[in-house]
Amino acid sequence: MNKKINTLTFFLILLTMASCGVKTTTSTSGSSSQSPQTGGTGGTGGTGGTGGTGVSGCDGIARNSATSCYYKNLPEIALNGAGTYGITYWSSASDLSGMGISQNQFRTDATFSVRMIPSYITDARNSKQGRKCSQFTATNFDKMRLKVMLRKSSVTLGEVATLTANVGQYSNTYRYTVPGGTTDPYILEVVGVETNHRCTGKYGTAPQGCTFMDIPLVTNTTYPTECVGFTLQMATDETYDLPN
Repeated sequence: MNKKINTLTFFLILLTMASCGVKTTTSTSGSSSQSPQTGGTGGTGGTGGTGGTGVSGCDGIARNSATSCYYKNLPEIALNGAGTYGITYWSSASDLSGMGISQNQFRTDATFSVRMIPSYITDARNSKQGRKCSQFTATNFDKMRLKVMLRKSSVTLGEVATLTANVGQYSNTYRYTVPGGTTDPYILEVVGVETNHRCTGKYGTAPQGCTFMDIPLVTNTTYPTECVGFTLQMATDETYDLPN
């Protein structure tokens, strides 16, 4: 009888030990499966999201490396005819003096984008070339085509963007291939400006298929002449990209 009791006791002890072993294994497995969830809930994931939307109120295209919105600080430029293509009408290197705009905003390592919005010059100001702008012919066009070049300071030629827009609307965005090989600020220059002045019929019969031509010019310099306005906006790799 005692022998049967001892055998039963020994069997119960073995069963208890086996049960404890199974519980321990289950607990370890559960702890391991929770570790990736804990890491995924951590602050690292949240920080990445914050970096992509860190510039409040900016309508540009977010970039994780951006520290500011795109540049909207360039002045409205007023030009008179005869604008076509082939000379420098405006340059960031020489025409921003005294405006509080740093040349450093034209530095970039990888990306540089530009767009423009044409405008009417109706306040009889002088153009950049020094001519009085006519108020009577200020709205004699409604479309503009602009040529804008990006170059290194060590060369005279660079990549040229073609920007086209109706007055009061933003043009297409042009994204340059940044040439690299310099730490100096790049130079942005307007090297061509054309409008549809001569395509409207207000200056005689418009040529067939007319889209853009030179800006009419009053040759008598004592009189006002046709002027056009536009404003450039730009983005670099330190800013959000332009929104279109």
